[in-house]
Amino acid sequence: MATTFDLTKQVSSLAFKFGNGVAGTIPEPSNHAVNTFQDKLANNLEAIGRPPVSDKTDMDEIRKAYTDLTVEEMDQLHEWSLDALADLCGGSPSRDQLDELGHRGQQAFLGWVQEQLSGPNSRSGTTSLRAV
Repeated sequence: MATTFDLTKQVSSLAFKFGNGVAGTIPEPSNHAVNTFQDKLANNLEAIGRPPVSDKTDMDEIRKAYTDLTVEEMDQLHEWSLDALADLCGGSPSRDQLDELGHRGQQAFLGWVQEQLSGPNSRSGTTSLRAV
Protein backbone atom coordinates (compact mmCIF):
# COMPACT_ATOMS: atom_id res chain seq x y z
CA MET A 1 0.00 0.00 0.00
CA ALA A 2 1.47 3.35 -1.08
CA THR A 3 1.32 6.36 1.17
CA THR A 4 0.17 9.72 -0.12
CA PHE A 5 1.93 12.98 0.57
CA ASP A 6 -0.57 15.45 2.01
CA LEU A 7 0.87 18.95 2.28
CA THR A 8 -1.92 20.06 4.63
CA LYS A 9 -0.63 17.54 7.18
CA GLN A 10 2.96 18.79 6.82
CA VAL A 11 2.54 22.57 6.97
CA SER A 12 -0.25 24.83 8.08
CA SER A 13 -1.33 28.15 6.62
CA LEU A 14 0.32 31.28 7.91
CA ALA A 15 -2.93 32.58 9.40
CA PHE A 16 -2.69 35.23 12.12
CA LYS A 17 -5.05 37.04 14.47
CA PHE A 18 -3.83 40.07 16.39
CA GLY A 19 -6.83 40.52 18.68
CA ASN A 20 -7.43 44.14 17.62
CA GLY A 21 -9.70 43.14 14.76
CA VAL A 22 -6.77 42.43 12.46
CA ALA A 23 -6.61 38.92 11.06
CA GLY A 24 -5.47 37.34 7.83
CA THR A 25 -3.04 35.00 6.21
CA ILE A 26 0.50 35.71 5.10
CA PRO A 27 0.81 34.68 1.45
CA GLU A 28 3.04 31.61 1.12
CA PRO A 29 6.51 33.11 0.63
CA SER A 30 8.90 31.97 -2.07
CA ASN A 31 12.30 30.48 -1.22
CA HIS A 32 13.87 33.76 -2.35
CA ALA A 33 11.60 35.82 -0.07
CA VAL A 34 12.43 33.62 2.95
CA ASN A 35 16.16 33.70 2.21
CA THR A 36 16.09 37.49 1.76
CA PHE A 37 14.21 37.89 5.05
CA GLN A 38 16.65 35.67 6.93
CA ASP A 39 19.65 37.41 5.36
CA LYS A 40 18.32 40.82 6.42
CA LEU A 41 17.91 39.64 10.00
CA ALA A 42 21.31 37.93 10.07
CA ASN A 43 23.14 40.94 8.64
CA ASN A 44 21.30 43.70 10.44
CA LEU A 45 24.41 45.23 12.06
CA GLU A 46 25.82 46.08 8.65
CA ALA A 47 22.52 47.75 7.73
CA ILE A 48 23.06 50.35 10.47
CA GLY A 49 26.73 50.91 9.67
CA ARG A 50 28.26 48.61 12.26
CA PRO A 51 30.89 46.03 11.35
CA PRO A 52 29.55 42.51 10.95
CA VAL A 53 30.20 39.86 13.57
CA SER A 54 33.20 37.94 12.26
CA ASP A 55 32.17 34.57 13.73
CA LYS A 56 28.39 34.10 13.79
CA THR A 57 28.82 30.98 15.93
CA ASP A 58 30.63 32.90 18.71
CA MET A 59 27.84 33.85 21.11
CA ASP A 60 30.19 36.03 23.20
CA GLU A 61 31.11 38.09 20.13
CA ILE A 62 27.47 38.38 19.14
CA ARG A 63 26.40 39.45 22.65
CA LYS A 64 29.17 42.06 22.78
CA ALA A 65 28.22 43.48 19.38
CA TYR A 66 24.62 43.98 20.48
CA THR A 67 25.48 45.14 24.01
CA ASP A 68 27.54 47.98 22.58
CA LEU A 69 24.63 49.42 20.58
CA THR A 70 23.19 52.83 21.40
CA VAL A 71 19.45 53.27 21.92
CA GLU A 72 19.25 54.94 18.50
CA GLU A 73 21.00 51.96 16.87
CA MET A 74 18.68 49.52 18.64
CA ASP A 75 15.73 51.55 17.34
CA GLN A 76 17.19 51.34 13.82
CA LEU A 77 17.59 47.55 14.15
CA HIS A 78 14.02 47.23 15.35
CA GLU A 79 12.73 49.23 12.36
CA TRP A 80 14.98 47.22 10.00
CA SER A 81 13.52 43.97 11.37
CA LEU A 82 9.94 45.22 11.02
CA ASP A 83 10.62 46.32 7.44
CA ALA A 84 12.06 42.88 6.65
CA LEU A 85 9.03 41.22 8.24
CA ALA A 86 6.59 43.47 6.36
CA ASP A 87 8.37 42.69 3.07
CA LEU A 88 8.13 38.97 3.76
CA CYS A 89 4.43 39.25 4.63
CA GLY A 90 3.60 40.96 1.35
CA GLY A 91 1.09 43.35 2.92
CA SER A 92 -0.74 40.81 5.07
CA PRO A 93 -0.31 42.18 7.70
CA SER A 94 0.73 45.64 6.56
CA ARG A 95 3.65 47.56 8.05
CA ASP A 96 1.14 49.89 9.75
CA GLN A 97 -0.63 46.91 11.33
CA LEU A 98 2.72 45.62 12.61
CA ASP A 99 3.42 49.06 14.11
CA GLU A 100 0.12 48.92 16.01
CA LEU A 101 1.13 45.71 17.80
CA GLY A 102 3.61 47.38 20.14
CA HIS A 103 6.98 45.93 21.08
CA ARG A 104 5.88 42.67 22.72
CA GLY A 105 3.35 41.89 20.01
CA GLN A 106 5.91 42.60 17.30
CA GLN A 107 8.51 40.38 18.93
CA ALA A 108 6.00 37.59 19.44
CA PHE A 109 4.84 37.79 15.80
CA LEU A 110 8.41 37.92 14.46
CA GLY A 111 9.30 34.84 16.50
CA TRP A 112 6.17 33.01 15.37
CA VAL A 113 6.88 33.75 11.70
CA GLN A 114 10.47 32.55 12.04
CA GLU A 115 9.28 29.38 13.76
CA GLN A 116 6.72 28.73 11.02
CA LEU A 117 9.33 29.17 8.31
CA SER A 118 12.04 27.11 9.97
CA GLY A 119 10.38 24.95 12.60
CA PRO A 120 10.19 21.18 12.55
CA ASN A 121 6.61 21.18 11.29
CA SER A 122 7.42 23.37 8.29
CA ARG A 123 9.93 20.89 6.88
CA SER A 124 11.62 23.86 5.21
CA GLY A 125 14.98 23.45 3.53
CA THR A 126 16.17 26.83 4.76
CA THR A 127 18.10 27.44 7.94
CA SER A 128 16.64 29.28 10.92
CA LEU A 129 18.33 32.59 11.71
CA ARG A 130 16.67 33.99 14.77
CA ALA A 131 17.12 37.71 15.33
CA VAL A 132 19.37 38.44 18.26
